[in-house]
Parts: sequence; C-alpha cells; structure tokens
Amino acid sequence: MSAIILPFVRRKAYLSITVSSMALAITSFMATVIFSRVIGISVLMGGLVWLVPQGYFAVKLFHQIETTPKKFIARFYINEIIKLVLVSILFFSVVRFFTANWGGLFAGYFCTQLFFCFSMFYILFF
Repeated sequence: MSAIILPFVRRKAYLSITVSSMALAITSFMATVIFSRVIGISVLMGGLVWLVPQGYFAVKLFHQIETTPKKFIARFYINEIIKLVLVSILFFSVVRFFTANWGGLFAGYFCTQLFFCFSMFYILFF
C-alpha cells in the first residue's frame, strides 16, 4: 500500500477499535445496572472475545508501512486466520473456565462488532 494511504487507514482502524472498547465498557456497565452482575460480566467477556483478536489483527496488519501489495495481501490473510483461531480459543476459554450467561456473551460479541462497523462507517465517511 502507499506510504501516504496506510497511516490514514491505520489511524482510522485504531480509532474505531478505541470507540468500540469505550462502547463495550458502557454497554457492560449498563447491562450490570439493568440486569445483573453476571450478565454484565458476560457482555464484557463477549466483547473482549471480539476486541482482543481484532486489535491484534489491526496492529499486526498495519505495523509495516513500506510493503508491496502482494506482501500486504499475504499478511492480511495470515493475520485473518490467526484472528479466527484466537476468537475460537477465547470463546472456548470463556465457556470452559467462566460461568457466563450465553445471551450476554453473544450479545457482547455482536454488539461490539456492530459498534466497530458503525464507527468505521462514521469515521470513514463523515
């Protein structure tokens, strides 16, 4: 990718991850207040299951500025596979080792993903 475009995209991706993490904290707090502590923690865990691999993906993908398009695409696919493996490991760990509410866990995962998509759309186009 171009040395001019990549820092712009990196900044936008990091900003979207930051917005998603703040929205996750607010959503988890509201779930704790409205429902219960277990559901609030489940929402937090579900959001972290999405947020940690996504953050890893963004950092690993954008850490090199000077690269050829072929190397960038190869790095993209390798990091995407690593991200999917991390998501599965984290889901397994949360389900196996923590008492989590399934609804809260999946709600946190999907809400954090939606916050990221909406923030990326807003940041890129407005």
